[in-house]
Amino acid sequence: MSALSTPADQTLQASQINWRRLRHRLFNLGLVIVAVGAVALYLNSAAGGFFFHAEGLVTRERVAVAPSFEGKVVEMFVHPGDKVTRGQKIALVESAALSRSLSDLAAEKARLISKIAELQARRRMIAETLPIAEESARRSAAFLQTLTEASRRGLVVNRSLQEITMAALTATERAASFKAEQASLGAELEANKNALIETSQAYQRLNALYDNGILAASVSGDIGSEVAAVGQVLTPGNGAVAVIYTGEDFVLAYVPDAYLSEIAEGQKVGVKMRGKVFNGKIQRILPINAALPADLQNSSRFRERGRLVRIALTDPNALAIGQKVEIVRCFAEDCRLGPLRALWQGLLGVFASSD
Repeated sequence: MSALSTPADQTLQASQINWRRLRHRLFNLGLVIVAVGAVALYLNSAAGGFFFHAEGLVTRERVAVAPSFEGKVVEMFVHPGDKVTRGQKIALVESAALSRSLSDLAAEKARLISKIAELQARRRMIAETLPIAEESARRSAAFLQTLTEASRRGLVVNRSLQEITMAALTATERAASFKAEQASLGAELEANKNALIETSQAYQRLNALYDNGILAASVSGDIGSEVAAVGQVLTPGNGAVAVIYTGEDFVLAYVPDAYLSEIAEGQKVGVKMRGKVFNGKIQRILPINAALPADLQNSSRFRERGRLVRIALTDPNALAIGQKVEIVRCFAEDCRLGPLRALWQGLLGVFASSD
């Protein structure tokens, strides 16, 4: 006996087929969504190294306020985080050695000034006395000649002639001595004047260098997190009373060699911090010998070659100095857009242009 299917049976079979197709399509759609989500996660995570990922540090230009001499910090006029302007007093640093040198130079200046005054007075005296001495020598010589002629006629005793001869010789020697001293005084006076100029210049340079121990800000900016303690001894090249952060924030990033071929100066990149992305642009790829900041150093750096890159922020001073950040690929004009949103906006742009 043959079994014939009723309309109800056919409806049931068609319904089962439709549900199977629907489940199959939903399953495929789910796989697509999972795949797209995985790709998005891959592109926006540290695992997406192929799409450029680097470590960075937010910083500014740093200007150290440090003495060029050895001294002890006596007073600090600023605190961490203070805003300062150029020329503002930062600290008072006393140097016993420089104070002693300034005192010695001041004493030498005073001695030279006194010596010059003495030489000038002596030269004026000689200038006034020399004509008298020369006239006396001339008269003595003339009188000696007269006596000599009289002696030949027997009118003068030899003793008188000897006395006049000695007087004439003394007058001549005195005039010659004044002339010689006048010449030497000019040379000595010139030497002392030159010495006074050099001593005065040395005093001015040292005094300007020391400036009574006041250290002032050479730029305007913000004082860093550390300042010198009162009583601390500083030496040239070893220690600063404070560090001034000046200008706008920028990011110093360490980029492994594997990514250097993917970036160029002027290229836009994203600066990521705690899930938030800021717009940035590569200003400069620094030389190979640029020092790696201490906060970016770790034990694996010696196995990994790389370069430092300076990145300017579109929104300056939006991040804290010293904040560690991630540098990621920028997929659109606005780096804050993720790859999917960037793709979606690109498609909208294409559709809009085709209309």
